[in-house]
Amino acid sequence: MVVPGVGDTAYSLVYGENQPEITAENQGGLYASEVWEYWSYTLGDEVATAKKVPGIGLATPYATGGTFELAGEGEVSFAALIGEGFGSTVVYNTADPAAWEEITTISGFVIDIQQIN
Repeated sequence: MVVPGVGDTAYSLVYGENQPEITAENQGGLYASEVWEYWSYTLGDEVATAKKVPGIGLATPYATGGTFELAGEGEVSFAALIGEGFGSTVVYNTADPAAWEEITTISGFVIDIQQIN
């Protein structure tokens, strides 16, 4: 999944560099495990600009992103990381690829966000 950022910045999940090798035996469990990392890159120069988003822990591959209206700030770009077991969703402001800002944690599995007051 590609999550839009601000301008030419985009984000995607990459299998964690310190995780076990993906095999036929373990691949099924990886779909619900926190073994994925968010990486940022600049569209048009993806290889040269790819880097891990600092300060963000491992995530499940169930993630969403886009833009929504945040009371007091207007439109913001966001990424929502769904926790293991689908018990919570952490929403981040992704305007700065080097320093995502946590906006809120929502109980449960969130698919889309239109507005937060």
